[in-house]
Amino acid sequence: MFETHTSLFLPTVFIITLFVSIVIKLIWANYFINSMDFENGVQKILARPSIRMGGLAIFLSVSIYCLFFSNLNLIYLILFFSLLPVLIVSLIEDLGILVKPSHRLMAIIFSTATLVLSTETLLGNIDI
Repeated sequence: MFETHTSLFLPTVFIITLFVSIVIKLIWANYFINSMDFENGVQKILARPSIRMGGLAIFLSVSIYCLFFSNLNLIYLILFFSLLPVLIVSLIEDLGILVKPSHRLMAIIFSTATLVLSTETLLGNIDI
Protein backbone atom coordinates (compact mmCIF):
# COMPACT_ATOMS: atom_id res chain seq x y z
CA MET A 1 0.00 0.00 0.00
CA PHE A 2 2.75 2.47 0.95
CA GLU A 3 5.15 1.42 -1.74
CA THR A 4 7.19 4.56 -2.42
CA HIS A 5 8.84 5.42 0.90
CA THR A 6 8.21 2.34 3.01
CA SER A 7 11.25 2.77 5.23
CA LEU A 8 10.30 6.38 6.01
CA PHE A 9 6.60 5.76 6.58
CA LEU A 10 6.60 4.85 10.28
CA PRO A 11 9.14 7.45 11.51
CA THR A 12 7.49 10.20 9.48
CA VAL A 13 3.97 9.34 10.63
CA PHE A 14 5.23 9.07 14.23
CA ILE A 15 6.73 12.57 14.13
CA ILE A 16 3.63 14.01 12.45
CA THR A 17 1.37 12.24 14.99
CA LEU A 18 3.44 13.63 17.87
CA PHE A 19 3.17 17.17 16.51
CA VAL A 20 -0.55 16.86 15.73
CA SER A 21 -1.21 15.37 19.18
CA ILE A 22 0.51 18.29 20.90
CA VAL A 23 -1.46 20.81 18.85
CA ILE A 24 -4.74 18.98 19.52
CA LYS A 25 -3.94 18.80 23.25
CA LEU A 26 -3.30 22.54 23.44
CA ILE A 27 -6.42 23.47 21.50
CA TRP A 28 -8.79 20.73 22.62
CA ALA A 29 -8.31 21.05 26.39
CA ASN A 30 -9.05 24.79 26.27
CA TYR A 31 -12.00 24.93 23.89
CA PHE A 32 -13.75 21.56 24.07
CA ILE A 33 -13.99 20.77 27.78
CA ASN A 34 -17.03 18.51 27.20
CA SER A 35 -14.90 16.09 25.22
CA MET A 36 -12.50 15.46 28.07
CA ASP A 37 -12.75 12.01 29.61
CA PHE A 38 -13.67 12.69 33.24
CA GLU A 39 -15.51 9.40 33.68
CA ASN A 40 -14.77 6.93 36.42
CA GLY A 41 -15.39 3.29 35.70
CA VAL A 42 -14.06 -0.21 35.62
CA GLN A 43 -12.18 0.33 32.36
CA LYS A 44 -10.74 3.71 33.36
CA ILE A 45 -6.95 3.38 33.54
CA LEU A 46 -5.80 7.02 33.61
CA ALA A 47 -5.84 8.94 36.89
CA ARG A 48 -6.22 12.37 35.25
CA PRO A 49 -8.77 13.49 32.64
CA SER A 50 -7.67 12.62 29.12
CA ILE A 51 -8.42 14.02 25.70
CA ARG A 52 -10.52 11.73 23.53
CA MET A 53 -9.02 12.67 20.16
CA GLY A 54 -6.41 9.99 19.42
CA GLY A 55 -8.23 8.80 16.30
CA LEU A 56 -8.22 12.30 14.81
CA ALA A 57 -4.48 12.65 15.40
CA ILE A 58 -3.72 9.33 13.72
CA PHE A 59 -6.11 10.01 10.80
CA LEU A 60 -4.63 13.49 10.22
CA SER A 61 -1.08 12.17 10.43
CA VAL A 62 -1.61 9.41 7.89
CA SER A 63 -3.51 11.85 5.64
CA ILE A 64 -0.69 14.41 5.83
CA TYR A 65 1.85 11.70 5.02
CA CYS A 66 -0.16 10.48 2.06
CA LEU A 67 -0.65 14.00 0.70
CA PHE A 68 2.89 15.30 1.08
CA PHE A 69 5.30 12.37 1.26
CA SER A 70 3.96 9.73 -1.09
CA ASN A 71 2.77 9.38 -4.62
CA LEU A 72 -0.91 10.04 -4.19
CA ASN A 73 -2.81 7.49 -6.21
CA LEU A 74 -6.38 6.25 -6.34
CA ILE A 75 -6.01 3.78 -3.46
CA TYR A 76 -5.24 6.59 -1.01
CA LEU A 77 -8.32 8.53 -2.09
CA ILE A 78 -10.49 5.42 -1.81
CA LEU A 79 -9.08 4.74 1.66
CA PHE A 80 -9.62 8.34 2.77
CA PHE A 81 -13.22 8.58 1.56
CA SER A 82 -14.18 5.11 2.76
CA LEU A 83 -13.00 5.93 6.29
CA LEU A 84 -14.88 9.24 6.50
CA PRO A 85 -18.10 7.76 8.00
CA VAL A 86 -16.12 6.17 10.84
CA LEU A 87 -14.15 9.38 11.38
CA ILE A 88 -17.31 11.50 11.49
CA VAL A 89 -19.04 9.19 13.99
CA SER A 90 -15.88 9.11 16.12
CA LEU A 91 -15.56 12.90 16.09
CA ILE A 92 -19.19 13.33 17.12
CA GLU A 93 -18.66 10.92 19.99
CA ASP A 94 -15.37 12.56 21.01
CA LEU A 95 -17.12 15.92 21.18
CA GLY A 96 -19.26 14.51 23.98
CA ILE A 97 -22.40 13.74 21.96
CA LEU A 98 -23.73 10.24 22.52
CA VAL A 99 -23.88 8.05 19.44
CA LYS A 100 -25.99 4.90 19.44
CA PRO A 101 -24.01 1.67 19.02
CA SER A 102 -26.20 0.82 16.02
CA HIS A 103 -25.11 4.05 14.29
CA ARG A 104 -21.45 3.26 15.00
CA LEU A 105 -21.92 -0.24 13.63
CA MET A 106 -23.63 1.08 10.49
CA ALA A 107 -20.74 3.51 9.88
CA ILE A 108 -18.21 0.69 10.28
CA ILE A 109 -20.15 -1.63 7.96
CA PHE A 110 -20.58 1.13 5.36
CA SER A 111 -16.89 2.08 5.49
CA THR A 112 -15.75 -1.52 5.26
CA ALA A 113 -18.14 -2.35 2.42
CA THR A 114 -17.09 0.77 0.51
CA LEU A 115 -13.42 -0.08 0.91
CA VAL A 116 -13.79 -3.77 0.00
CA LEU A 117 -16.09 -3.19 -2.98
CA SER A 118 -14.16 -0.24 -4.44
CA THR A 119 -10.78 -1.97 -4.19
CA GLU A 120 -12.13 -5.35 -5.30
CA THR A 121 -10.54 -6.95 -2.27
CA LEU A 122 -11.10 -10.66 -1.90
CA LEU A 123 -11.03 -12.35 1.45
CA GLY A 124 -9.46 -15.76 1.09
CA ASN A 125 -9.42 -18.49 3.69
CA ILE A 126 -10.13 -17.09 7.11
CA ASP A 127 -9.28 -19.49 9.88
CA ILE A 128 -11.50 -18.92 12.85
